[in-house]
Amino acid sequence: MATTRTAGMQSKAGGGNAWHRDLASWKAILSRLREQISQDHIGVVAAGIAFYTLLSIFPAIAAFISVAGLILDPAEVAGEVSDLVAVLPESAGAIIGDQVTKVAGGENTATGFVALAGFAIAVYGAMKSILTLIEGLNIAYGEQETRGIVRLYATAFALTLGLIVGMALAIGVVVLLPVLLALGDTQAAGSGLLWLRWPILAGIAVLGFALVYRIGPAKRSAGWRWISPGAVLGTALWIAGTVGFSLYARYFGSYTETYGALGGVVILLTWLWVSAYAMLMGAELNSEIERQDSGAAGGAHSSVFDQAAPASTPPKDPAPMPAAPAPAQAAQPAAPGHGLVLVGALALLLVGRLRRPGPPERP
Repeated sequence: MATTRTAGMQSKAGGGNAWHRDLASWKAILSRLREQISQDHIGVVAAGIAFYTLLSIFPAIAAFISVAGLILDPAEVAGEVSDLVAVLPESAGAIIGDQVTKVAGGENTATGFVALAGFAIAVYGAMKSILTLIEGLNIAYGEQETRGIVRLYATAFALTLGLIVGMALAIGVVVLLPVLLALGDTQAAGSGLLWLRWPILAGIAVLGFALVYRIGPAKRSAGWRWISPGAVLGTALWIAGTVGFSLYARYFGSYTETYGALGGVVILLTWLWVSAYAMLMGAELNSEIERQDSGAAGGAHSSVFDQAAPASTPPKDPAPMPAAPAPAQAAQPAAPGHGLVLVGALALLLVGRLRRPGPPERP
């Protein structure tokens, strides 16, 4: 029965690809997305995630420096992180950069067992924000947390490690491309390599968003093609929000005059809220695509990825959704959003150029 329903959904949804659907289907999804954002109060949920992330960001920095210090010079890592956070609002980037410099230059930058113990403590502190994020994803997907405490904490631990690895990859891009620039024969080729890092960083962000959507919610893992629309949308909104808020805080905001010494903290907290909101928006989009295809298959308002759920799982009673429009038989148009990553990368490049007129010369 599950196979029949899934097969029917895939034939109506465009061969099992979340992107391939007609314009009427996308309009229905976006219409319900707007309603669901209000019903789930994702602005309030994002505020909670931002608050716990603010409390966890400094342990996460300590964990990252503990790992990076095993293979790299912590001072060099601190310098590259400062370059990486240059696209953030100036005060927010300064807070993160100063903390990284302080941790990297501290006497407690150790190796071996001491670093491992410090890393474990720091990761545990950083997991608090991930647990809050998981709760927000469950709200976006309309799921109840059914995992045991061991599995839940294991998932949070895996996501925390994924965040640290993603940061390491981003640092690797920032470090590697200037090295390739030094090996280049022409200035034009070197400049092209520096520009290339922004699309690469955007691609890393898309993979990070997709990983969170895949294993974060309390539901069976969806295929990568089913979570890619939300990952692309979430990344595009995150980049656009970061660029927009950075420009606003730099040229129009008056946070220092209003909040005094707390201005930088308020800016950082606001940026974290923007980031959490963008991630929840992507989750909401994936959820609505899933519900659209479930309705098209003639089933109830249930997850198309949980068809094999155990019988003991209590049925959900969500609000009724409007019937999905019949997809067109003609060739379907190209899915919107495939170019959003490139647009976001260009936006990051624009802010990077505004903040730093030219690449710093390395001795």
